Amino acid sequence: MKEWLFNPPWYAPVLLAGVALVLLYQGVQTTKNNLKVAGLVAAVLAAAWIGLSTWIETDREVVERQTRELAAAVNDRDWAKFKSLLDPKVTFYAYSGRDQLTAKAEQSADIVGVKDIVVSGIDVIDEPGGCTSTFMATATVNEGRRPTNWKFSWAKDSSGKELLYRIDILPSIGVSPDQVTQRLVK
Repeated sequence: MKEWLFNPPWYAPVLLAGVALVLLYQGVQTTKNNLKVAGLVAAVLAAAWIGLSTWIETDREVVERQTRELAAAVNDRDWAKFKSLLDPKVTFYAYSGRDQLTAKAEQSADIVGVKDIVVSGIDVIDEPGGCTSTFMATATVNEGRRPTNWKFSWAKDSSGKELLYRIDILPSIGVSPDQVTQRLVK
């Protein structure tokens, strides 16, 4: 229900607005006040629905935005931003903890020469206790342009902020998870 209210498919509020216009038109043509009132109510509801879905982020939208922000932080070498999106007990490969992952990510990004990261195909799934985002990240590295598939697991902390607590590399065409982990700083 929350998704339908705050992140509806585009056609739902547009359809309601269309119904509002038809009711208003019919009310004006037939001079029936109840059709005019119904049209006005439908128009106000459509406008409110569009406003809510535009200005309020759902958990899924937050996770999608933060997935992009994390990739941008690596690309821009903004390690403070990177660290701010991580759970204190985050795990990835042989790394555990926010500080260790941030330090190793910084070293690995420089050694591998990661730049020009483009995130595409984000699929966010609600799960008990949080959300997961799977996506493809294409980046330029020392050997050229490489696509990799990732799965980020997010959960809310005690303040309600979504934080990344687990990172998994998924198999992708041309790049295996082992090829990625072999390039990471031990």
